[in-house]
Amino acid sequence: MRGTVIRVTGWALAAALATGLAGCGGSGESATTEFYRLKEINRFAPKAGSADLQKISRQAFLYQESSNPDRTILYSGSGADTLWGTADDVIAYYVTCAYSGKAVTQPLDLETEIRDGLGGLYSSHTAAMTGIGLDELARSCAINYNKQGALAMKVYSAAGADNVWQNADDTLLLSVDWKQPGTSGDASVAVTAPGIPAFAGVTLAHYYYGSLSGAERDLVRTGSYYAYTRDGSDRLTRRSRYNFAGNPAAWPGAQAGDVRLDYTEYQYNTDELLKCTRNDAETALSLVRDSYQNNFLNMRQTFRAGVDRDFCTPDDVLMLADGFVFEKI
Repeated sequence: MRGTVIRVTGWALAAALATGLAGCGGSGESATTEFYRLKEINRFAPKAGSADLQKISRQAFLYQESSNPDRTILYSGSGADTLWGTADDVIAYYVTCAYSGKAVTQPLDLETEIRDGLGGLYSSHTAAMTGIGLDELARSCAINYNKQGALAMKVYSAAGADNVWQNADDTLLLSVDWKQPGTSGDASVAVTAPGIPAFAGVTLAHYYYGSLSGAERDLVRTGSYYAYTRDGSDRLTRRSRYNFAGNPAAWPGAQAGDVRLDYTEYQYNTDELLKCTRNDAETALSLVRDSYQNNFLNMRQTFRAGVDRDFCTPDDVLMLADGFVFEKI
């Protein structure tokens, strides 16, 4: 029996349709749907002085239910046996994920909302956040989001007095609470950090504008807003970030004087998505390449500028590669 992927829910849950003949004569067909979920993301980086890649971390996803993870664990080393995926892998931190309710309006970009909410903490307490990558943390629970109205994340950074991870005495570094208050479909991200006493905590509100079926949707927050442009197939083609000094709760819509800070172009090729980010002076800032296999996200590569000192050109040099591994459920 052969399976063909037909749908991907978010990033992490995929459905495969397998069809086989029913009966000896082949007079009928029966179909079953097989589901897959994200098992782990393995990060690779080039070895010093070499083009070869070496694994530098493993982000594992553990589930209580079929599609929503109970927690994600970031392993930063392979342990004494030098083998990844064994019991002595070194834990850097782990995140518990608790989803609840039903979203009034599906968020435009949950990872961006969480990343923005954490931005102040990373800026003001850089040393305390060493070893906890912002992108990895922001995606840890959001990557499996499935239309819930609230998400509570707790980040544990040490094993506690018993020196055993995932026990009651583990050190809680910070909490992130994302939710959609009321019925507006807007959302807030509240960040508290019991493990960083000098951080007072912050709540950042995001406001959603634009029709879900329209060509452009907007995500507005204090200080800036994002404009998401989509094509006729509802695929994202451009994400632009603009400066905004007004009240996001009473956003007047895009104005002629708004200053664009940067934008990302999305180019869709066969089994490939290229994302090139430029500033308003048209200087390329980054290039990310997503590759797909049977409609599954297989690899995400991040590049730096090559000899020409410009991103998004043929001589760009690979900096990081994330390999996505799925499992059948």
